[in-house]
Amino acid sequence: PNLMEIAESNKMKTGIVVTCALTHATPASFSAHQPNRKMYEEIAGDIVNSKVDLLVGGGMKHFTQRKDGKNLINEAKAKGYEIFTDTTSFFASSTAKAMVVVADEHLKAANKDRGNFLPRATQKTINLLSSSKGGFVMMVEGSQIDWAAHGNDAELLRAEMEDFDKTVGVALDF
Repeated sequence: PNLMEIAESNKMKTGIVVTCALTHATPASFSAHQPNRKMYEEIAGDIVNSKVDLLVGGGMKHFTQRKDGKNLINEAKAKGYEIFTDTTSFFASSTAKAMVVVADEHLKAANKDRGNFLPRATQKTINLLSSSKGGFVMMVEGSQIDWAAHGNDAELLRAEMEDFDKTVGVALDF
């Protein structure tokens, strides 16, 4: 079992908030069971079949533009997930069982019009999950920090680190 499954078995609420596709390696390790990180469509299927309460990130194409023709967003709705494809609707919502998929693949970079998505999404997820009597577990990733470092892109790295610093501040304030 992954960490989210262990938390769920202990009656805790669960959440994942990332700036990459929900099917990318780190969020997938908290919501899926595939042998290869590049099995995006299979990971999307695992995500829909997981019991993670709140999923926030990108990767819509892995749920809807699939080789098998399935629309996993419809399957997620059938399993009780409210689906959000824009941040405005999500930030105005009060549902703690949702998939928030706001990009076809990964979200924009912190220095390319992403705005304060990560700290706001983290705060919203904390607000929605913290009312659980059993507590909650959430994984938050500033996904693009790693990419900036690999690309030796100092400006992007600075912007992503600043964004993540604000996000850590939200968590610490909680």
